[in-house]
This record gives sequence, C-alpha cells and structure tokens, in this order.
Amino acid sequence: MNTLTPAQRDRLLADNPVMAARCFERRLRMFIKHVLRGAATPLGPIQDIWYRIEFQARGSPHAHMLIFCHPQPSIADMLQSDLDALFAMADKVCLTVNPVRVDGYSDSGLPVNDDERAAETAKPDLFDDHGDGYVVPHWKDAVAPGEHPALRYANPSAGPAEKAADYRACVNVFHHHRCTPGFCCVNGGKCKRRFPRALVDDTRLDSRRDSRKRKRVAVVTRRNNRFINPHNPHFAITWRGNHDVQLIVDPHGAANYATSCAMYSSKPDMPDDHALNDALTKAFTNLDPDAPGNRLLNTAGFAVLGVTPVSAQHAAYYNMHFDFVSNTRTVRLVNARVPSDRTVMLLSREELNDRRDDDAAVTDASVMPSPQIAYAARDVSKETMTFREFAEHYDEIHGRDDAVNARNDRLQCGDHLFRRLFRRRTRAHVLRVTPHRAFNLTDEQFAYACVLLDTPWRKEDELLEGGSAVSAMRAR
Repeated sequence: MNTLTPAQRDRLLADNPVMAARCFERRLRMFIKHVLRGAATPLGPIQDIWYRIEFQARGSPHAHMLIFCHPQPSIADMLQSDLDALFAMADKVCLTVNPVRVDGYSDSGLPVNDDERAAETAKPDLFDDHGDGYVVPHWKDAVAPGEHPALRYANPSAGPAEKAADYRACVNVFHHHRCTPGFCCVNGGKCKRRFPRALVDDTRLDSRRDSRKRKRVAVVTRRNNRFINPHNPHFAITWRGNHDVQLIVDPHGAANYATSCAMYSSKPDMPDDHALNDALTKAFTNLDPDAPGNRLLNTAGFAVLGVTPVSAQHAAYYNMHFDFVSNTRTVRLVNARVPSDRTVMLLSREELNDRRDDDAAVTDASVMPSPQIAYAARDVSKETMTFREFAEHYDEIHGRDDAVNARNDRLQCGDHLFRRLFRRRTRAHVLRVTPHRAFNLTDEQFAYACVLLDTPWRKEDELLEGGSAVSAMRAR
C-alpha cells in the first residue's frame, strides 16, 4: 500500500467494492462500540449518536456524525467557573495544536523568539514554503522511514515516548492541511477550507451573526498552527485517518448540521446533459400536468437519479442493506392532523398513484391512527397521562413474557377480550409529529396538535371547547 499511487489505490477499491463496503461498515461499527462508547470515553459520557454515510465520486465512504454528549447548561446561564470547565473540555476533545514546533510556536504552544523561528524555517528538508510566510512540515519528518501511520496499529502497551511519536505522526500525516490548486484553492487561489487560519493563544467564546442576522456563539480552541485540522487525539491514533471534530454549543447549529447532511448521501459525477434532458423529457411525457406538486418533484428526482453515476462501493453498500442513516434512539411518528385532514391508506399503491391527494376516496375522517386508539383505551389509573407521554414512553409488548413484564411499568389497554399490554421505556422515543411545527400551518392546525398531545382525553371530539382548537388551547 505504501508504494501504490492514488490511481492504483482507487483501482483497488473499484475492483473490490463488496470488500470495501463491508470493511468500512464493520470498522465504523467497531469504532462506535469500542472507541466512542469504550472505556476511554474520549468525548465523555455519550447520550445519542446520529450519522449519515456519504460516498465520494471515487467510491470512498465516510460518515457525517452528530454526537450528543452529556447535557451542558446553556452558554447564557454559565458562570465563569462553568466556562472554564467548558474550555478545559474543549481543549481535551478538539485540538488544533501541532506537537511539532512550527509557525513560531513551541511544543507547549508558547511563542518562540525570532532567532528560534529563523532556525526552524531555515531547514529545507523539514519545511515547504507556501508563500506569504507560512510553512508546513513534511509528514515524512514525523514518520519512520518506509512506514505510513495508516499501515500500522496503535500499540496499547507502548510507552509515553512511543505514543507521543505515534501521535505526532498521525497529526502531521492525516490532519495537516496542504492547499492544492484545483482541489481546495479554486477561487483566485483562496482555500475553501479557510486555511491558513488565525493563531489563537487561549480557548475562548466567539459570537457572530449568521446569514439571518441572528447571534450565534461558538467555541474557538487554542491554535498554534495555521494548517492543523480540528481533531481528537484519541481518534487520531485509533481511527488512523483524517477526521474533523467541531464543537456545537447551539441547538440551531446541531439542527443545521443534521439537515445539511441529510440532504445527500453521495457526491457522484454529474450526469451528461443530453442524458439528463432525455430522462426528464421521458418522465414528464405521460404525466398529468395537473398532478400534485409532490408527484412532480418525485418524478423529477427519480429521473435524475436514474442517469446519475453511482460508484460500485455505493451500490454494494446499498445491496448489502447497510444503514446509510442511523441513530441510537427510536423515532415514533404521530399523526396530529385534525381528523378531516388525515389520509388513510385504504387503497393499493397502484390505485393511490392514479388519484390526487385531495381525492375523497383516500381520506376517511372516522379512522383514528392506532397510537391514539391505544391511548384512548388506557387504564383508568392513567387517566391524567397525556398522549405525548404515552407515545414517548410506552411500547406494545408482543407476547406474554411474565419475567419481562414484571420488570417494567405495565399498562393495559382495551377490554377483557382485546387486551393490549404496554411497557414503559427507560429511554424515551423521539416524537416526530405531523403536523406540529411547519411553515404552512394555520393557527387552528397548530393548536389542535398541541391540545391532542398535551391534554388528557378519552375521545378526540371532546378535545375542542368553544368549537375551535385555538379557544380550547387558550382555555387550558
């Protein structure tokens, strides 16, 4: 591997797509189990993990991961002592420090004088001059001759000096950015990865305005090198590859990151213009021009995907039924529309495809979704339980395992002939309510969802007071 060119390595992956996909999936699973959730706890206690797999055009996969650590108080509510603890945690889990002396900073991160800097930058065998006075060390200076860090495993029994040398090698091979024209330097030579970055003496908070002029707060970690990528030292020596760690202290930032990563699963080559035009023309030829907007979008999307190149590794990952998106919590869907807006799948898919969304044949206001039915038939002792609490914490038990049931808070729903058993979860479901918060909701729809979720009830027609959901929500 150490002697292969990039083209030869890409060819090796393309010739063995199943092995490449299987190796990455297992490696990621073991990394989450033994590193993220292992005894070392490099990020501290972890509550939940969400990730999305993305494939590059050349077929190489990587994961975009959102990790929810132990809950921290709001930045606005923190005292100075809490901020100091936050900064200490940031310096532990996300480093932008190079242990190799460079850029006028010593190993400890303190500035060195001009004579020491001149002595370091005068070594042509150790440094490349990027112009503008910036220098970057050769990765070969930190690696044993003929050995690449990716080709060896970390030695758990190694001494401090050996571990430090291994870490220096991993940092300067995997996490030292090197600007490349045509790759990251595209707009007038400016790096789209925002390198080189400013040096930072101490970790601090930084406030800024986003595109909507809203104030956002970020943690800026100490930096002694303009080209070091943010990384975790434990990840560097265990994953032995490039990774990027960012601290998110704003819930809006977490939502933005998750939604941006959920919009795609690959970076393929763009399809040919003529092939794309032919596919779209063929897809829309026999389509009703008055069809609903969602059908038009689905038709266009599938037409584009049909002519978009997909790597063999991506196809192998899909065919082996590996998860492109995964999370550690179960998401439960709850239909909180007003009864007249609920759509029930009473027909086959072929029959539904021939009808419009507003067709009366696919709606039935008298049908209640099963979670609401089970909740309405709950035991009398749970009279004050809200539907939100029921949906978040109770699962239906399939089977009569008394040993399992005895260890859980059981709930019985229904009459003696059709009794259903539920048990309480120690970890709540994540509710995805439809609709609850959407840009096109009316006040009546939003109020109905809130009343349905947070007001105890037996029959839905008893929820409304004064004839409207808005007045019922205000009354309660």
